[in-house]
Amino acid sequence: MKRPEVFALLCGIAVFFSAMRAPLAEPYQDPDRRFVIEVPEGWAPKIPQYEGVAASFSEYTSGASVNISVRDGAGMETEDLKWEDLFSPMYGSVNMRLQGFTEIDGARTKYCLYTLKGKFRKQMEGKTRMMYLNYVMVRNEQIYSVTFSGKEATFVQQQPVFFKMARSLNFPEPV
Repeated sequence: MKRPEVFALLCGIAVFFSAMRAPLAEPYQDPDRRFVIEVPEGWAPKIPQYEGVAASFSEYTSGASVNISVRDGAGMETEDLKWEDLFSPMYGSVNMRLQGFTEIDGARTKYCLYTLKGKFRKQMEGKTRMMYLNYVMVRNEQIYSVTFSGKEATFVQQQPVFFKMARSLNFPEPV
């Protein structure tokens, strides 16, 4: 490749990645119209890394992220959901710090604050210790799991943003 071609390729890559990092001007609505969430300025969509994740966003400077997954929950209520099942088969690698119930968009919602442990932690996180805040609820016969993750050392500073995003989550009536 000649220098102008390399320069053009690098510029194209830079434009692509800067567009991926640009703040969203409006709330994000899932393409299947199952949920809407407000994403703060400085957060950008990213390609989901895991099966079942409907939307994923990250904040570039801190490395914080949120994944929203959706799966079948026909006939279930939020109270039926058990962490042992939701984290299966890796529940033994979850260090549950706090758990309880709250309400999001009028729906009873389970939440937990946790870290990972053992070999699974090293596999998932490498050298960076992470902390996770997970909200789970059943709405419109779907199980929604919203997982916020951030560096354990700075998680407390990120929590207000996570709470604001969680409170913004809403579910339009099915069409």
